[in-house]
Amino acid sequence: MKLLLFSFLFTGHVFAHQNTVTKSGQKLYFPENDINLELVNSPSQISSLKTREIVEESLSAWTQTGTRLKLKSAPSVHKIQFENDFSRYGSSVIGVTEINFNSAGVIQKAIVKINNNAPLSASKDAQKNLKIYLGDVLSHELGHFIGLNHSEVLSSTMFYESFAGQHLLGADDVAGAKSLYSSNWGRIRGRVMGGEYIPVLGAQVKAISRKTGEAISTVSDEEGNFSIQGLELNDSYYLYISPTVRVSDLPSYYANTQSNFCPTAYKGGFFTACGVEESGSAQSIALSDNRMNVDVGVVSISCSLRSSPAYAESKLGSEPDSLMFWDSFSENIVEKTQIGYFSSLSTWSNWDKFKLDLRAINPANKFLKLNLVAHMFGNPLSYEMMILVDGEEVTTVGISEDPLTLTLKTDLEYLLPLSADTSLNEIEVHIRARTVGEVLLSKIFPAISEFVTPNTQYPYLLIAGLAENRLGQITNLANDQQLLSDNVSCLDAPFTYRVAKNDVTDNERSTTQKQDGLQTPSCGTTQLPPPSSGPGSGLMSLTLGFLLSLLFWDLKKNKKTLS
Repeated sequence: MKLLLFSFLFTGHVFAHQNTVTKSGQKLYFPENDINLELVNSPSQISSLKTREIVEESLSAWTQTGTRLKLKSAPSVHKIQFENDFSRYGSSVIGVTEINFNSAGVIQKAIVKINNNAPLSASKDAQKNLKIYLGDVLSHELGHFIGLNHSEVLSSTMFYESFAGQHLLGADDVAGAKSLYSSNWGRIRGRVMGGEYIPVLGAQVKAISRKTGEAISTVSDEEGNFSIQGLELNDSYYLYISPTVRVSDLPSYYANTQSNFCPTAYKGGFFTACGVEESGSAQSIALSDNRMNVDVGVVSISCSLRSSPAYAESKLGSEPDSLMFWDSFSENIVEKTQIGYFSSLSTWSNWDKFKLDLRAINPANKFLKLNLVAHMFGNPLSYEMMILVDGEEVTTVGISEDPLTLTLKTDLEYLLPLSADTSLNEIEVHIRARTVGEVLLSKIFPAISEFVTPNTQYPYLLIAGLAENRLGQITNLANDQQLLSDNVSCLDAPFTYRVAKNDVTDNERSTTQKQDGLQTPSCGTTQLPPPSSGPGSGLMSLTLGFLLSLLFWDLKKNKKTLS
């Protein structure tokens, strides 16, 4: 089977890549406050009552982002329906979302269609029985329904390949929806550049939340401009810049995207301040009700992680000494980060050791919140984080599993109360890693072959910040003053060259994807002829497909893929 895929040309300036756009760059969206959907029928494998329950759950998840989706018994032009005959789309298609819209991007009619012959299940742990949880498919399709495209954030519902737990919206999904249907959100913007002040087209820019450790992403345009929208306020973010893995999933505007800018393979790097690279810290960007829009200026394509020389030297010893990470006597701050890395090892590595001297901080109602973020960087390692106070181990945090969906979480988090006896607030954080086993790895990475580079140094970001108990609620503290340093004076990537956007029309540029044997499915957009009658007739239309190989399950790796 062959599927002809078409991208949509974008001619605007700054594009949040999780949004679907028209050829003129208008985002697709619903203008009305309430969007009523009709559930036409149920799949043969699941009762009508259970189907409605799962649909309501998926609608509720998206409704919390401001879309206000409602299931109605009365007929509607917006539908969810299960069909036995999917020959129009191909035998390996599990679901499609057909959308009619006008030149302004206003959605006039949208129908989610799901293949009744697919191995659907009403159980969230469907993967145990080689099936697919209906809610995972519905949540992805409803993202297309409200105007979202694919994301390269690995934990996103709109990630193009399937994984268990996909019905649970990630921060990237929420931000994409809020940018369309809400107004009270923050934005981080800037410009990605390489050596010789050359703008970079098609760079992935991810904002990592201090509060959750999740990422929200966008893509830089022809002039290097980016804008990450829909961000939660009263939070801090750290930027990670990396190449786009699947350029074919983006609008044709990005077809000329390149990434060969560095002496070695370019993998990604953090937004650090010029002149203090030896600190090995990613810059914190705070958003609040009084600071909703931050322009960070120029951000460099970093050919290295920019970890500190002292840290790199510590990696050479078999039992390294602890590095001073946070000295409260000399640093009047409430949060700090450390860039670290490990290589693939079948056994546990040596510990990375960091010291936090917080004795100068008033401990009343204070906590130290620690996050270790690694998964979103294509990091296939399992971590352990040991917390020590006054030289004694308090706890060791490791990989965890969701008991319902059986999904694994490699990123770590711990909340440590500061002692009223300030002399006890000398804290050490020890971190070690090893390669995750093959079976577990297939649960963590739905597209491991594309997003994990073997035989490399895998980055992690350690985030340490103060939090306070305010009327029973733990609230992160933010720096009162923030001085950001852009990268104009320390641009990296010496082989950067100017890359222009693609100006071809959709019909002039297409790609063909083959599915032979056990092949990973693809989710694409196909240009359809406009309907001849009914609501939205005479308008442009598209189909956003959720495709599934008939041999969808790799039995050896116990892995299914959807996109």
